Amino acid sequence: LFVLCCATNGICRDSLRKSLNLHGQTADQQSVLLKDFQQSWDEVQNTTGPLTIEGDVLGYIQAYGDSKIDGETQDGNEYGAFKARVRLHWEPIEDGKFFFQFQGGVSDKHSNPSSRGMVLSPLNSQASRTSPGGQASISDVLYTQHFADKKMFVSLGWTDPESFMDENRFAGYGRIQFVNSMFNNEPIFDGIDTNLPIVAVGFNPEEQFKFTMLAQASTYAGRPGDQRKGDFEDIADSPLIGGQLTYSPSFGKLKGNYRIFGWTNTYDQPRIDGSEESINWGIAFNMDQDITENFGIFARLGKGNSAIN
Repeated sequence: LFVLCCATNGICRDSLRKSLNLHGQTADQQSVLLKDFQQSWDEVQNTTGPLTIEGDVLGYIQAYGDSKIDGETQDGNEYGAFKARVRLHWEPIEDGKFFFQFQGGVSDKHSNPSSRGMVLSPLNSQASRTSPGGQASISDVLYTQHFADKKMFVSLGWTDPESFMDENRFAGYGRIQFVNSMFNNEPIFDGIDTNLPIVAVGFNPEEQFKFTMLAQASTYAGRPGDQRKGDFEDIADSPLIGGQLTYSPSFGKLKGNYRIFGWTNTYDQPRIDGSEESINWGIAFNMDQDITENFGIFARLGKGNSAIN
């Protein structure tokens, strides 16, 4: 497995820990070549409000050899792709933030499900929004307004529910932490999420406690194709509902986060045994904890509706 990630500022990231800001150790990145542009950009932002445009490109090649499964020989295969993202961050008013993301890429034919062989998903989310001919699309449009000295927020727009739930400092970034989504998100939740109209609210009455609730439009993706609806069709009808409670204690300089969350698709869908229909749901526990200043642990534990998943 080979993964290459390049930052748009032209600086090679030689410290993964500082790039991830796992312990507040941020890396100051400045480019002398962009100094004049930065001065002009600062003048623009004095008028528009803070505005940042950034992006990245990730390329990968993945390969595996022949293997025997249940006595049958499975041929080896290989495939590759690159994916680019452009992001805009804008603060038009005080405590208000607008986020926009455009992404896409090109993959060879083996990145398509019908021809990639026994590997179920090539690098998971990295393969999304890519195709042999190349494709690109808007993936996220979100406005967030904070209130009460940033103890409350309301977000409205178009994104996936994982933007608000199931985060993890050590296992939540598929590009530079784990390429396998089993570690980056709770698997059942990761399997049903998609980018659709969404509204989320959050409240943190104390620094250690955070509570988040969300509702997202549904396309009835768990139903047969002829029973599904469009992205903006009856968006208030049978939405996905989710909530998360986070406890974030500190033991001196050692930080930790302990999360309990749950979700449900509020529409009926066929059960695996075909006997009747049921709603899909899941509950999960998620934690990350510093053990020393340079060592931490994480864990995930979840349960879903076994009649559907």
